[in-house]
Amino acid sequence: MSKKWYQTCYRRSAIDMHITDWDERFLSEFDANKYVDMLVLSGSKSTVLYTQSHVGHCYYPSKVGHMHAGLKGRNIVAEVIELCHQKGINVVVYFSLIFDSWAYDNNPDWRIIRVDGKEATESTPFMHYNPRYGVCCPNSPYRDYTVAHVEEICRNFDFEGVRFDMTFWPAVCYCRHCQARFEREIGGEIPQVINWEDQRWAIFQRKREEWLTEFATLMTSTVK
Repeated sequence: MSKKWYQTCYRRSAIDMHITDWDERFLSEFDANKYVDMLVLSGSKSTVLYTQSHVGHCYYPSKVGHMHAGLKGRNIVAEVIELCHQKGINVVVYFSLIFDSWAYDNNPDWRIIRVDGKEATESTPFMHYNPRYGVCCPNSPYRDYTVAHVEEICRNFDFEGVRFDMTFWPAVCYCRHCQARFEREIGGEIPQVINWEDQRWAIFQRKREEWLTEFATLMTSTVK
């Protein structure tokens, strides 16, 4: 039996492309040929190719999300995939989950809400980063948005794998969707104090793990 491509692919590349479009010059001079030439030069046998990023801007014409303004309608995802396949390079498409500034900015009801009622970003107190990205709750309608987005990518591109990034809770969420789900499944309000000797807090933590696993499984099953 022949081996799967990933069983013999030892040199791989991943180039971060969390690129905003507040200046439309960004990505306006993207050269797909040069991009793939550099992958060939590096000896890469597979590459992680961004379809969108933490910023939430798409690198192809999307009917679901917001396309990066600097691309002026260019489908650089398709361009790079075609050139990679011509060079024998396997492509793993990248999709950022939960971290999505465009969805966060344009859909306030999707935002992760902290216990103090404030909206969470990547720069929650225990995370030592700049507040660059908005974070969305997987219990909100953001879930349906991601399903539609992933379906669009799978229907439009030919690739070898998918990399879902940032599938975790960047903060404990107290949004109305989490509150409603906890009330429906457990009853009462979400506990607001971290206390591992409190049974309700432990139940809530188990629910958080269950909800996140369910969301990750949904994304994987959507691809399949």
